[in-house]
Amino acid sequence: MEEAGYHFDSTEGKAVWGHDVVTTHYVNGDMEYPVRLSLYVKKKTCLKNARAFKTKIQLACEQIEAFTPIAGTKTIVAFDSWFFCHQITEAARAKGFDWVTQAESNRIVHCKGQKMNVTQIAESLPEKLFKTVKIKGEAYVLCGLKAWMPKAGNVRLVVSKEQDGFHFYVSNRLDWSSRQVLEAYKVRHTIEDFYRDVKQNLGLEEYQLRKGRGAIIHWHLVFNAYTLLTLLRQSVSKTSTRLGKCLITLGDVCRWVKR
Repeated sequence: MEEAGYHFDSTEGKAVWGHDVVTTHYVNGDMEYPVRLSLYVKKKTCLKNARAFKTKIQLACEQIEAFTPIAGTKTIVAFDSWFFCHQITEAARAKGFDWVTQAESNRIVHCKGQKMNVTQIAESLPEKLFKTVKIKGEAYVLCGLKAWMPKAGNVRLVVSKEQDGFHFYVSNRLDWSSRQVLEAYKVRHTIEDFYRDVKQNLGLEEYQLRKGRGAIIHWHLVFNAYTLLTLLRQSVSKTSTRLGKCLITLGDVCRWVKR
């Protein structure tokens, strides 16, 4: 298969053979859909085929730059810790977008005149500074503070005490509360739900094509199918309350359309 290669899979914990795709997903209240996708091709393969090489960071920046938000809305770019770098935050800033992400436990920050990593800061915080808040029925123990991060500037850092230890959330919005930072980041999980749905119901991974172009066409068809089914579910829910209650998941809509 063209343009396939060994890529690290976090769920497998090792490098696996396949395609690596960078995507963006748009969420606005109950409305959500995939926006753009780019195939990441390793440098060795690009050089072999005399093609320009682009890192996953570059592909993500291009997608941020290409995005046009709905008029009258504010845009927040949410991304995981792997993409937390100055190129991404600068791309968001250049478009006038806010951003929120998660930081690795060894990330360096400057706080109250001291330089340390975020884990050291968390361990030094008094217990009384942590507050319990509920987000979508789930309780979180949070402490928020202002800090300065190299290549990110002044940020709002939120320390979360969770069952498996400390987690760290970062945003450029210094005026946000700890709850607002975490609520904004949790929206990112929509893309994980999307991937689960399109793999289970729309055959995202079910292709056997030699040409890389064919794989890209397949992914676009899957993304378009998801968007149309999502719009259909919203339309049906508005016209029929009874039917709308039956069409909760993407799988429900797929089965209804088939019938």
